[in-house]
Order: sequence, then C-alpha cells, then structure tokens
Amino acid sequence: MRDAAGAMIIAADTGRALFALRSAHVKEPGTWGLWGGKIEAGETPRKAAVRELREETGYSGDFLNMRLLYTFQRGEFRYDNYLIVVPHEFKPRLNWETDAAAWLPPEDAPAPWHYGLRALFENTKAVELIEAARRSKRRLPNPVVDGPLYHVTFSGRLAGIAEDGLEPGSGRTFQSFAGYARGWVFLTDEDGLRGWFYKIHGIAEGESDDPVDEGWVPVVLRTTRDVEVEDDPEGNRDVSEGKSYRTREKIDADDLEVWTGHAWVPVDEWESLDPELGVTREIEDDETLVWLDDADASGLFPLWREDWGPRRGRHGSGG
Repeated sequence: MRDAAGAMIIAADTGRALFALRSAHVKEPGTWGLWGGKIEAGETPRKAAVRELREETGYSGDFLNMRLLYTFQRGEFRYDNYLIVVPHEFKPRLNWETDAAAWLPPEDAPAPWHYGLRALFENTKAVELIEAARRSKRRLPNPVVDGPLYHVTFSGRLAGIAEDGLEPGSGRTFQSFAGYARGWVFLTDEDGLRGWFYKIHGIAEGESDDPVDEGWVPVVLRTTRDVEVEDDPEGNRDVSEGKSYRTREKIDADDLEVWTGHAWVPVDEWESLDPELGVTREIEDDETLVWLDDADASGLFPLWREDWGPRRGRHGSGG
C-alpha cells in the first residue's frame, strides 16, 4: 500500500475551510473529507498534496503558506495532512472523485465524516494550528518549501549526528553568516546550498593541517521528511542566492541523508563517505600538502546547476 498525502484548505479572507463530499467511485463514498491521494513514485508528501489539491479542485492560484498539520498512521500506511492557506475562497472545479464541495467553518464540517477527517479533528495540536491560521487570516509562520532542505556540517560531526540527529543549538557551524542564535537548527534550500558550502569551507580552511584526519571536511546533509521551519531573518546576509531557514525542532537521524560523493544514504551509513573526495593532496619537497576543495571542485558537493557555469572539479558533477 502506497502512502498518501492531502490538505485542508483555509481561505484567509473568511477563515473557512473547503470540504469535499466523496463520490461513489472512491473509498468511503458519501462521507465528507479533505483533498488528497496517493504519493506517486519520486514525489515528496508535500508535492503529492499540492498535486492532488490542484487536480481535485482545479485551483491554480497562489498559496499564502503551507505546513504539515497532522500525520495519520494505520499499520504501515501513512497519510500526511497539510494546512494550505489561500488568499480567498474560490469555486472548485470538481473531478470524478468528488460529488460536492462546501466552504464552512471547521467546527461546522458537514457529516458524515470520513475517518481521516475525524482523526484530524481528534488531534489537539492539529485543531490548535487550524484555529491559529483562522485567527491570523494571514501568512503562517512556516514558509512553503518545495523539496528537501540542506544542512552543511563537518565530517567529524557525522557520528554524533547519526546517533542524536540535529539538535537545536548543538553546533555553531553557521554563527558567522547565518544569524546564529542559541536553540536553532539552520537549513537552506537548493539555491542557497552552494553559498553555504563556500562559507563552511572558509570556516574549516584554517582549522587543521589535515582536515581528513581531524574531521574538518565540509559535508552536506538533506532532510527526507518535512521540517517545520520559519524564515531566518538574518540568514541571507552573506548568501547571495537561495533562502535560509531555521527551526527549534530536533531533526531525527532517521529523517536525514548524507551525500557520500556517490549517492545519498541514510546518515547512519555515514562511514561509506570518503572524506578524500573533499580535499586535494600534492607532494612538494617530500611534504604532503592537503587543502580543502570548494564547491566547484569537491566530490562532496552534491548538486550543480547549469546557470553556475562549468564545474571545474576533478570529481565531476554530483547527482
């Protein structure tokens, strides 16, 4: 059974939610629920929820914001529910999965309820988040982030991260450029990753004569599940592209992968990473010189974009 994802839609101008009456062609026909469906191969839950919402409602407008609301678990089946805020109520264009739709205050949700909607309303945290969104009638504190988020650290820290995850405030990796404050984990998106890698390279450069042995080689982690984040207000001051985010929530090791130079693997398999892919060694006058490769040359930098120009590294392009 494939996992699934969906969303509750709230209109910012009225605070009302859009409910769906399930048709005879789907499971639990004749019940009222939300919008969603199965996660396709290669999709994240967030992308699946957005795709399903657009397919089932015909909505093509902007989202003010989107955040994970509640995860329903039954046996091995997992359903991620998101809260999506749109500027105004709209008239949905329904497909074969839905017989009718209604904008109503959540407390007036029509019956009978689909079991998933019932489980959502029985979750105290989810109800509090819904009510907070309705009261504010504006952007939620959590920005829409499409795709994984990235964290740059040093090779010597991987063993601890594999055991404990990323603890807010546990490291000062980004204090010189990402608005470091005690109690945060800092993350960036794909556009900002190159700038962050260069900055971490700069921090590590003067720390060791042998960054491989002493654990100062920059490495990249990425999230595999949605993380509730907010904009880092100072995070872009030294990064010309991309976004900087922060969270006070611990990111478990099970929700992290590391780029080994050849593939993304669970962070607890960090020992398959070869730190030598991030350095250059040369012999000069019988002395071995070691220096860190920056993002343009490092095999431990996982992404490369055409608009950055040709990659000059000896390791080739990451995937």
